Amino acid sequence: MAIHSQTTSLSSTRPKPPQVSGWPVWGALPDFYRDGIDFFLRNRETYGDIYRLDLVGTEVTVLGHPDYVQHVLRDNADNYRGKGDGRAFRASSCLLLGDGIVATDNQRLWRQQRRAIQPYFNHKHLLGLVDLIVEAIDSEITGWNNRVGEPFDIQPELTRMAIRNITSSLFGITVTPDETQQISQDIENSLGYLWSGMMVEAYPEGFPFPGQDQYEKTVDALDSLVDRLVERRHQARETRDDVMSVLLWMADPEGERKIDRKQIRDEIMTMLIATCESLSATLGFVFYYLSQYPAIRQNLHSETDQVLGQRVPVFNDISGLKYARMVMQETLRIAAPVYWIQRMAADDDEIDGFYIPAGSIVVPVIHLIHHHAEIWENPHRFKPERFLPEHSKARHKLAWIPFGTGRRLCTGQDYTLMYGQLLLACVFQQYDVVGTPSQQDSGIHLSTGLKRAGGVRVTLQKR
Repeated sequence: MAIHSQTTSLSSTRPKPPQVSGWPVWGALPDFYRDGIDFFLRNRETYGDIYRLDLVGTEVTVLGHPDYVQHVLRDNADNYRGKGDGRAFRASSCLLLGDGIVATDNQRLWRQQRRAIQPYFNHKHLLGLVDLIVEAIDSEITGWNNRVGEPFDIQPELTRMAIRNITSSLFGITVTPDETQQISQDIENSLGYLWSGMMVEAYPEGFPFPGQDQYEKTVDALDSLVDRLVERRHQARETRDDVMSVLLWMADPEGERKIDRKQIRDEIMTMLIATCESLSATLGFVFYYLSQYPAIRQNLHSETDQVLGQRVPVFNDISGLKYARMVMQETLRIAAPVYWIQRMAADDDEIDGFYIPAGSIVVPVIHLIHHHAEIWENPHRFKPERFLPEHSKARHKLAWIPFGTGRRLCTGQDYTLMYGQLLLACVFQQYDVVGTPSQQDSGIHLSTGLKRAGGVRVTLQKR
């Protein structure tokens, strides 16, 4: 199917995309809650790759084809710089994320923060993190020896590991077990509220919304914890080449101050939540799918044995861990934790013959694109070999966008893939990870992001 996106001065004469039926006041939100991520897939069968939703009074245009993404996030990106302030999916996130790099609509601030933070995710800097990450992973999974043969939920282990690695490698901070647990629990609680918080727009001003008081207390607790971590690092007066160092330097009152303490808080909160949650959710899906496919696990064992033998991985090994990377890529295709990207049209536009008025919220839905049957054969099947070069070269360049695309491409893409490769190499060097008979496929839990519902129960077997 040929799809063309264009802008024209005659847009207002064009029809709008088809409208999904909904409920009074709440619009399509009750059906969204009921169906979860399948809501988008079901409506594509009825309305096609572009359709409109009413989410509690905010009209959202859903985009489900990579050509549309090309138009919104690349070709006509200047018209879609804003994210829509506090509307739709962003209705209740401002208190939690503030003006952090992922969340801000302030273009000047975003460019400043991007220039400052981007170097800490490039090839040269990642090279210096590998030994630190591997050491942390190895110390964690060595303790798994006492779990061999005993079914357990691996998701909490992956979450704690991700938090400790991120706080150490990006912020230069060692968190205690109690702090790790608090970060994990508070992130889960706050993101759970953000999902339901879209309904706040339908409540009369001043009317108490269920869970709002607890959400504000959770954000306060996270604020206090972040303040303690920043102060701990500041008092250590260590000279380190990491994200925290550049943030502290930019806020130094004795220097050319570019940001204040609140902005430090916003950046750390945003990166902590976005990176920890998406990384731990991705790894939960990784181990769930691997536990179901013995042949894929055997491929990982073979690659690990060939590339590493019995030694620990180093940076130069990453390029050789090709199958581990494909496992990460396929996981991020079939269950990308970030399943939508929100933008707002500054001026009238037209997409595939449909009128997009100025001020419209448009949402490229990553999950729809990653499950498009015209692009991906058997899209619901887990198959890492899709990402072999010979299978990828003819595919649409934006068929795989778990980290977004365009000027706001996620800075953590290479970090996430590298971390996943190193973790899989370290784990499959020592263990096999088998699904348990009691592991029910309880599906995908949809909140602000995607994660496995009901945890990931596995049994470790020592190699």
